[in-house]
Amino acid sequence: MYTINRQIEQLEQEEQSVLDKNQELKDEVKMSKSDSYIEKLARERLGLVKPGETPVIDSSN
Repeated sequence: MYTINRQIEQLEQEEQSVLDKNQELKDEVKMSKSDSYIEKLARERLGLVKPGETPVIDSSN
């Protein structure tokens, strides 16, 4: 009986972990659809700038 109860506790912990991760992923998907997030990625990953802005290159890398 003890072993079964312990397994139940472990499975409940795993379930909560999966539910938390699922919510985190849902939040990330929701955020990724926003214009500000898309702009942030374009600036960071592609180095894009808005008209009139001066790009700054970090030479420390």
